[in-house]
Amino acid sequence: MVAYGVGDYIHSYIADMPKQWDEYGVLGIATDFGAAGVSTWDDTKHLGSDVGHLASSAWHGANVLDARSWRCRMGLFDGPASKLAARTSLLLPASPGDALTDAVRQYDPSVRSRGGRLIFANGVLLFGPVAVTPKLEQQAGLPPGMAVAYYTGVAGQSHRGRRSHEATQADADLLVAALADRLGGVVRWAGPPPDPDVTLAVWGAQAVPAEQVIEVVRPYDDADFKVEDQTDYSYSLYGVGTYLLVNYWSPRLYRADEVPPAFGELPPGPLHHWDLTIGRNRKTAVEDRVVRARHAALALASRCGGVALDEYGFPLSR
Repeated sequence: MVAYGVGDYIHSYIADMPKQWDEYGVLGIATDFGAAGVSTWDDTKHLGSDVGHLASSAWHGANVLDARSWRCRMGLFDGPASKLAARTSLLLPASPGDALTDAVRQYDPSVRSRGGRLIFANGVLLFGPVAVTPKLEQQAGLPPGMAVAYYTGVAGQSHRGRRSHEATQADADLLVAALADRLGGVVRWAGPPPDPDVTLAVWGAQAVPAEQVIEVVRPYDDADFKVEDQTDYSYSLYGVGTYLLVNYWSPRLYRADEVPPAFGELPPGPLHHWDLTIGRNRKTAVEDRVVRARHAALALASRCGGVALDEYGFPLSR
């Protein structure tokens, strides 16, 4: 009777949560109950706040939830197999070690580790590592040869004006795609895989007049740029023969929640934002133009005292 009372209370507690809380995942919910639960997810309490521990610790055993536990009998939680089967997931043939730590800190210097998940400033969640056993591979329908897996989630947004669930999930998909490329992994997509154009974002606190932006990018595309489509708060730069298109949004259109996490700590005031695009994705773009566009974005970032990011949200480097 006592066990049923506790389970019934927790069932009622979870049922009353806002729907978006589920996106924090079963790990967050399980660890929040502390002593009320059985010793499920014990590995997570050793992770602490160090992202490096998260990269090197795997959940031992795919059948994390004991089928005999009251949690399973109450039907409150499901294991990682269903999450890996239903969500966009990163699959790696070996533990990434410090390489994952370095990569996620480039993407978001303020990334936090809590309860078996990485929490990014843009609302993206990355759960894991999950040790891939033969049983889990079969349950989740994973490709053979994988040793470690991570799956994505979206943090609940409790305030108006925050980014949509779809926009945050799109960021999660781009993050996982970039991590797979950097770490030698593969991606299990929950939906259509992203195929972004080469669009390089520049965010900075210093204003740069349109005519000076043209001078900054001209060495990398020497065609005839002109200021087009100008409004009080935006403009575009393009012209006959240009392969680069530059779009600008003034601080009047600024929203802090739209700034990618890689920018780091935000200044107290609003930011200027430029996008430089060549109108092609990586598969179809001419490599020389991609390189030139990257250099143009880095030059503009230097001019405005800001940061240049690639289409996946990672900082550009020369």
